Amino acid sequence: QQQPIITENATFRKQWFRYYDPEVLVGRKLYYTTTVDLAISQKKEADNTVIRTVAKEVDGPNWYMIDETAGRMDPLQTIDAIFHHQSEYRSKVYIESVGYQASLQYFLIEEQRKRRQYFAVEEIKQSTVTKKEERIQGLVPLYKAGIIWHRKDMADSPLETELMQFPKGRHDDRPDALAMHLGIIRHAPRVTEESQEGR
Repeated sequence: QQQPIITENATFRKQWFRYYDPEVLVGRKLYYTTTVDLAISQKKEADNTVIRTVAKEVDGPNWYMIDETAGRMDPLQTIDAIFHHQSEYRSKVYIESVGYQASLQYFLIEEQRKRRQYFAVEEIKQSTVTKKEERIQGLVPLYKAGIIWHRKDMADSPLETELMQFPKGRHDDRPDALAMHLGIIRHAPRVTEESQEGR
């Protein structure tokens, strides 16, 4: 029941995947962003909810895949995962402002009060969101240029599988959560020395 990976005419190629050891990031100035791609259904064949944190070099082009939480999660599990990513990486959190995604922000605010852990949640405005397939296609030039780096333990990960099956695969939620960073990182402010203290 596995979907085969068709390499001929594939949109993404395995040879484009580059890998890094997390130790090489120590001391680098990085800007952390977390995107939340929500799946409403928890049925077996439904897409996964994906929370993905990416680090962008402040003075360079490279993106580093930092962390991913994915699965068929209920709202509380999703909120727990968002808090984990934000607390661990001090990242800026982004959620699409459509449907269930928009309502989740209200629950996050209430949960921040309970946990006494406060952070901003930015909306990705619906008017600026292209079709999912078009958005994922926007990752192709970055992969071809060797700008996106996967952790060395991500070889043959579900993200890579979904990329290599795109656009014919059953799921594309992991690439979509990554593609959500395109507009965010492109317009990211420069990180000051103060914001990097303790990293």
